[in-house]
Amino acid sequence: MRLPGKIKVGPHEYSVVRKTEEEMPDALGCSRFDTLELCLRKQLRGSKLKETFLHEILHLCTYPSFTGAYDEPEKLTSEDFVNAVAPLLLQVLQENPKLVEYLTK
Repeated sequence: MRLPGKIKVGPHEYSVVRKTEEEMPDALGCSRFDTLELCLRKQLRGSKLKETFLHEILHLCTYPSFTGAYDEPEKLTSEDFVNAVAPLLLQVLQENPKLVEYLTK
């Protein structure tokens, strides 16, 4: 199964871009909310690629409703997190069948 080239998160469609270690020296992945890109290191493979992909998707799911919480993490509860991520994560899973297939195979 191939890595999807695009995923939809909320109203936005993000391009999935592979970048070299030189282009991303400090991270295995990144979420670019301004350019609608989800970036992943080219060197990643197998389960680590899937884990990093899902990690970045969770950033995309939490960004709209969680931005202020990053400024005051000590006030964040697990319930806050679940309430913030569940609606968008459900939408991501429903509207991206190729993503679900990729992550679960």
